[in-house]
Amino acid sequence: MWAEDRTVGYIRRRQAHEALIHRLDAELTAGTVTALDPTLASDGVDEALDVMFGGCPPWGSFEPATSTPGCGTGVTPMP
Repeated sequence: MWAEDRTVGYIRRRQAHEALIHRLDAELTAGTVTALDPTLASDGVDEALDVMFGGCPPWGSFEPATSTPGCGTGVTPMP
């Protein structure tokens, strides 16, 4: 594992993200995509920025969604 956190809670979190991505891959393959849980999806983005990429760059910001998935404050999604 690349993360320093090796607690049971972290492993459960990591497995939830893995399952979500594999589910999305399968749904995309089948051509029927269902809604993603916004809290889990935004937590996955937070993990990618914080754990996988070592944190948000000094010029960026990320605020997890509270009710719907989306970009952080002041960020315009790409078309």
